[in-house]
Amino acid sequence: MNQLFTGLTLLILLSACPLPAASAAPASTGIAASAASAAKPAPEPAEDPPVPLPADVRQTESLMPDGAGLINIFPVNPYGKIKPPMQALLFVPRYYHPGRTWPLLVEAAEPGDLGRAARGFVEQAENRGFLFLALECSFIRKDVPGAKILSKEKVWNRQGGGTVVDLSRPPGEFARDLTVDSLAAVDLVRQVETRYNVARPGVAITGFVGTALLAYLQAAEHPETFRAIIARTGQFDPGYLNLGFGRKIDTSICIIYGANEIFKFSDQSKAAADFFRAHNYKHVTIEEIPNSGVDYRPEIAVNYFLGEFSGRAGPNRAAFDRATSRAGLCLVGEADPESAAAKDQPPTPISPAKALAALDNFVEAHPEDREFLPYCRFLAARLLHEKIHDDALAAARLREFSKPPLLGDAVAPDALLYLVDKVLGPKADRQDALALLHQAVDRYSLRPETAARAKELIKLLEGDKKQ
Repeated sequence: MNQLFTGLTLLILLSACPLPAASAAPASTGIAASAASAAKPAPEPAEDPPVPLPADVRQTESLMPDGAGLINIFPVNPYGKIKPPMQALLFVPRYYHPGRTWPLLVEAAEPGDLGRAARGFVEQAENRGFLFLALECSFIRKDVPGAKILSKEKVWNRQGGGTVVDLSRPPGEFARDLTVDSLAAVDLVRQVETRYNVARPGVAITGFVGTALLAYLQAAEHPETFRAIIARTGQFDPGYLNLGFGRKIDTSICIIYGANEIFKFSDQSKAAADFFRAHNYKHVTIEEIPNSGVDYRPEIAVNYFLGEFSGRAGPNRAAFDRATSRAGLCLVGEADPESAAAKDQPPTPISPAKALAALDNFVEAHPEDREFLPYCRFLAARLLHEKIHDDALAAARLREFSKPPLLGDAVAPDALLYLVDKVLGPKADRQDALALLHQAVDRYSLRPETAARAKELIKLLEGDKKQ
């Protein structure tokens, strides 16, 4: 395992992306999303099958500033070195609000494979309350000069099987593109942090088969950005890892592989665990998944990611995330994820009364936790107004944001604007509404959309006063 890399193993699933012969023209950038094995390669489809996405898709030239509830796909071309550019995908839950911090999971994806990333992770991000970013990796492209497919081998997985290929690229070009992808991942995280309230201890990256090498690289070179990495059936080569000795090694590493994998994968997973432990990484977990082969396993990656974040963020965080995520899903009309997971029952709506009770129970159990209380109060008031239709109680709870200590919280401007704009509405007393709105806008950390709507209402109310 000490020699330099000469070939990279990629998973290609035949029914959606047939494997070309070694002497054929370079393959397209499309990598399969799902497939079943067959005795003969399936004929090449006229076009990729449609990807069933759970939310609207917006193709833009750069990362959208406000894309809650949308799948935003945009080009990524760091330093102008990738032609044509790779693409990235960002999904933000529909009930996103900056009043709480949100963990961020990054998937290192094969070129052309954002569809599988969306199918595997977007629904979980919506139901479990985290931001999801996927980045195509240029270092495993097959359509560049010097890239050659050396061999292919069928493997078993729970979806019916697939084919593994060994892809060779000139080591210098491979190392260059791997470095560019590494820096692009860090830069994308920074971009997301400028637009959304990201929980710094909750940023993690995961990769599958060949793209796991990028996750390993981030653990070695960018532990200040990625606090956890999850490698799934991961390719490993220590020759490309600069461990940066002298840094505080606090990144958690989770390595998972299937009990029915071919040895070239399971052996590399075990070698990776031994390598990081030998270099003083204290949080290394390796797990063999029973009855599993070369499987995508997004749910295991998410479970580890959220569990690791809850451990870092403190004992109350998991309860807070569950209560606020269920309240958010209730507000946007999503079905209860727990009922949807039950095979024998149709999905059922989340009860507003139960969602409200969960928020109130959390606040009652943790009255001293000032980090979580304001957002819980705001969500509870929204449930009272939008779902339970008790405007008197909703207004009483929102008025708490006009006085200390809630007045000093970052949620206060949105809460006071919501009180005037949604709950009190046109029947609001003009002087009372103006006083509340001026409290909302008299802040340095005001969201642009909140400031714009509050100032619009102030102008309208002051105009009515003059008349």
